[in-house]
Amino acid sequence: MLPYGAGNLTPEVFASRGESYLRANYGLAKAPRHGGLAESSVRVQAGNCSGHAEVSYKLLAASETDRPVARVSSLMVDHAFCMIGDPRDPTQEAVIVDAWPTFPGAFRLEDGKQSIMGEAPTVVSWTRAGPKPALSLDIEGLKPVPFEEIQGFFKSLDVPNVPGKKLENFIVEQNARSKFMFSSLSTMENPATTYVTDWTSETVQADEIPGKYFHEKFEGLKAGKKHGF
Repeated sequence: MLPYGAGNLTPEVFASRGESYLRANYGLAKAPRHGGLAESSVRVQAGNCSGHAEVSYKLLAASETDRPVARVSSLMVDHAFCMIGDPRDPTQEAVIVDAWPTFPGAFRLEDGKQSIMGEAPTVVSWTRAGPKPALSLDIEGLKPVPFEEIQGFFKSLDVPNVPGKKLENFIVEQNARSKFMFSSLSTMENPATTYVTDWTSETVQADEIPGKYFHEKFEGLKAGKKHGF
């Protein structure tokens, strides 16, 4: 859905030669015109943590659930994600859905990195349990923005608009001033955590990902290291 990933994560930015940076920032700039950040992120096929969180929230909240769904933010760092369940309710186990990291995941709140998640995330938006048809994301109706349009926007700002070395160097220079880039591979404390359900003996590996995806992101991470990340 957001195949170019984040515009502020080292593996995604350098795996795409800077294209994810252009796409994510264009999505942020044009969110009001596109109908909201979730819609804009889908149209540009990239987003920072807020974009990923908004897309996840609309998809989760539009489904019938037996627990409330929340779009939340961390008190520890500047980070947005989603939560299923209410951590204040002792009968529920809160589950985090974080689509932003290089290796996204769904895991128990207590299994997240406390330095990022904290014990009590701040609720930004909240929906009750049950069907919620008012919240939806028309994936089929959201047409991708042509990359040429995105390039034209950045050309008008005198920003390098062609994926490659010049754009990568620009991103490195900008990061030296404002420190917006991250190398968050996962927001789980232990990505190798195995979950077992109550109703089956099958296990689920929290860090299970396709090999092709892993190698692509690993190459981006190595390229980022060459730039000092």
